[in-house]
Amino acid sequence: MYRVLFAVLLVFCWVTAAFCAPQIYVPVSEVDMGTLYSGQKSKHVFVIENHGDKPLVINKVRTSCGCTSAFSRDKVIEPGASTELAVQFNSKNFRGNVLKRILLLTNDPGGKTELRLRGNVLVELALQPSQVKLGRVEKGQTLRIPLTLDNRSDQRLEEVTVRCTSRLMTVEAVPQQLAPGQSASLTLTIAVPDQPEVRVNGYLLFSGRGHVLNQLRIPVTGTTGGG
Repeated sequence: MYRVLFAVLLVFCWVTAAFCAPQIYVPVSEVDMGTLYSGQKSKHVFVIENHGDKPLVINKVRTSCGCTSAFSRDKVIEPGASTELAVQFNSKNFRGNVLKRILLLTNDPGGKTELRLRGNVLVELALQPSQVKLGRVEKGQTLRIPLTLDNRSDQRLEEVTVRCTSRLMTVEAVPQQLAPGQSASLTLTIAVPDQPEVRVNGYLLFSGRGHVLNQLRIPVTGTTGGG
């Protein structure tokens, strides 16, 4: 009789212990960041709750790339309590639709928990063409290449400037401002050296301030012909 009661008690304790565990719960696991202009930062806070019977331990937080950072206010969440996970996404160097994942590694028996950030990244300042390939050009001549500078945002761009890294190159007709949706026609002038087999390389560095400080790095490549 006592052996039977002891066995029943042992099974009851084992079952109770098996079901006593932390349980992570995230009310909103995916956030739509909406539209961002390249270079803008988007900040969000995820709420992490413990619906289990034991403390929930956040062992590690992993992000899909260095553009996304995440910081948890608490590492241990008691049963019935919650904490906040602050997340920031830097849209610099991104274009179009983006999806960023944050992975939570906890002591929840269910395994990993994934959070997601979605958004659409637009470019404010753009130049056409985005690179200038001269190929082989005749030595001693002066090249004039048309360029188009666009403001693709809903805000005026101020302090528009350009700098050429090569003394052979100049850009003319650069406006100081661009209204929303406005385009400006520019001219890239290149004084090709009067020497054969000389590289005509450099960068056009554009900048303009709108929603963010926009910076463009346009490569120019070419070589003078022989003879």
